[in-house]
Amino acid sequence: MDTTTQPSDAFHKGKTDGIFLPEERDELGLTTQMREDIDRRLAIAQEEIRNGQYVTLDDEFMEKFLEEARGRNADILKAIRPVQSIK
Repeated sequence: MDTTTQPSDAFHKGKTDGIFLPEERDELGLTTQMREDIDRRLAIAQEEIRNGQYVTLDDEFMEKFLEEARGRNADILKAIRPVQSIK
């Protein structure tokens, strides 16, 4: 048997070191490991919501966040502007 007709051990053993068979994927192309990771992250997020540990990322939040960021970085921005005008 030459190498083109020999069965690959990785495919006959099933799931190995990051190699997944096509039948191990769902309709979205997610592997079992990917789906488990998504489920774990969703469970963490749901628990945070139940505990009130979340922030609504609306326009008001973003404006406040940007204002605070500009305030924190005002000195840095002032130092950069003269250098940029030289170029």
